[in-house]
Amino acid sequence: MIRTRYSKETKHNPRIKERPLGRRPRSSWLAEHADRLDKRGPLVVLLGGDSLIDFRLRVAQGHLRTDLKPSFWSHAAIVLPSERSQTARKLRHVQLDDLGATADMPVRNAVQHCGLDYVDRAQFKNIAVLRFPVDQAAEVVEAAHALQHARLSLDLVGPVLRWLGFALGAQAGNPLLEGHSIPAAAFVEACFARAGVDLSPGVSESVSCPESIWQAALWWNSFYESTERGEDAEHKRERRVGVQGFSCIRQRAAFVAD
Repeated sequence: MIRTRYSKETKHNPRIKERPLGRRPRSSWLAEHADRLDKRGPLVVLLGGDSLIDFRLRVAQGHLRTDLKPSFWSHAAIVLPSERSQTARKLRHVQLDDLGATADMPVRNAVQHCGLDYVDRAQFKNIAVLRFPVDQAAEVVEAAHALQHARLSLDLVGPVLRWLGFALGAQAGNPLLEGHSIPAAAFVEACFARAGVDLSPGVSESVSCPESIWQAALWWNSFYESTERGEDAEHKRERRVGVQGFSCIRQRAAFVAD
């Protein structure tokens, strides 16, 4: 059992809005809505797929839901800001279904980067882009680059192998229940943690997964709306815009496509 904290929110965050995909590519949807949220700051992308690995990850995260239903999400990534244009934005993430050159994994700590067209893969049915309030956005960007060479600080190779073993039936037991974070989410959370932003305030244990990030966006908005300012004893509590985002969920029930 994964212990979670109780949120006092009674309604979903109204700033997380559903937007249809239409007939356009998901990368076009992502570029448009990322631009609406923040042209410069780092953003979080969640994806939910229907491949075998995606399915296994979505079911495993049901333990973070009160209804025990599978999560909508199986992957997480960071959209890095660009000085040039929207088309130049990059995703930085840790994949399970495309490891790249395996001999290079220890050197790059399993981190990869690619264009926004990664989200156009046929396996992905659900997508969300989220903006968490960050005072030091540069810290998140710096961490996204630094963690690629900081395996001794945050090992992402080991969790990749553990989750692949589970997803492909080579190892028994839900890794989340054993304290193993989904590596894609662990990477995203570590980057934002460098800037002092907790992406999973609702989880009592140090377990990261896309579902915990989604729950934070939906149910912990007041946590992000207020922050303490000041260095002296008279701290002032200020209000700021909480989590904002857009989603397009086409596959609510997890299954593997034939």
